[in-house]
Amino acid sequence: MQPKAAAQHFVCSTLKILLMLVAFTSGSMAAEQRIAASFAPGFLTAQGAVAYGAGAEAEWYREGGVSFRADLYALAATSKSLPLQQSYQGLFGIVYNFGDRTAATPFVGFQPGFGFASVRNGIADGYYIYPVMSPVFGVHLPIGERWLLTGQFRYVFGEMNYAETGAVYLSEFRAGASLGFTF
Repeated sequence: MQPKAAAQHFVCSTLKILLMLVAFTSGSMAAEQRIAASFAPGFLTAQGAVAYGAGAEAEWYREGGVSFRADLYALAATSKSLPLQQSYQGLFGIVYNFGDRTAATPFVGFQPGFGFASVRNGIADGYYIYPVMSPVFGVHLPIGERWLLTGQFRYVFGEMNYAETGAVYLSEFRAGASLGFTF
């Protein structure tokens, strides 16, 4: 299978899974929900550059510590000029929370998803879709009855590989902090 066809197949399969999971977790099936805004600096491993991003999170808590979590991320700036001009990522996965969020609650999870990036390297100039996956771990800290401050660390595996771009490795170590509200 060609890299472009493989990426399209991955994106279509991921979207189907995401739609199924969103339908499964919506409404009355979620015991509690959290939405948050985040700031997430990271280090692009292949480019050797620091990246600064902003994001949004949504989490649907279930009974027994399991939650479903969706993350959106947008690259805001990098520490040096790169062929990567812009990157957006969407991740959806399962998280296990080691507690009930009334005290410091550690969590660990895994989120597959996809990215959408703009690359300009003299040969390629355009937007490209690429698969990503990310283990995530961190801690939720309650700062009021409904507010949570979340600190997290993740490694995002990402590679864009098209005939016109060649292999562009978009993996990064990313730390983040978010302020969220539960309802």
